[in-house]
Amino acid sequence: MRLAAFASLSLFSLAACVHSSHFYMPDGTEGFVIRCGGRFNDMAACYNRAYEECHGPYKILNGTEDQRVGYNYVNGQPMIVDHRELTVTCGR
Repeated sequence: MRLAAFASLSLFSLAACVHSSHFYMPDGTEGFVIRCGGRFNDMAACYNRAYEECHGPYKILNGTEDQRVGYNYVNGQPMIVDHRELTVTCGR
């Protein structure tokens, strides 16, 4: 029972995560790479996170949305994973 509850919680948390990495352009402009994959997210989750991270307006440098092969952490079997990534710089 505990394993099933942990597995369900783990899969849900993996499916609903939005992560961001901070960077600076050579001219000093602040930016972020935002990853918002999983079944429970869409690109809107990336756009919302970009707005939060930049505290307002941002410029999209690149955006991708595709599916990749991942692994189920419970049984080790391959599975399809929704992958979304947005690269932005802050400001207009």
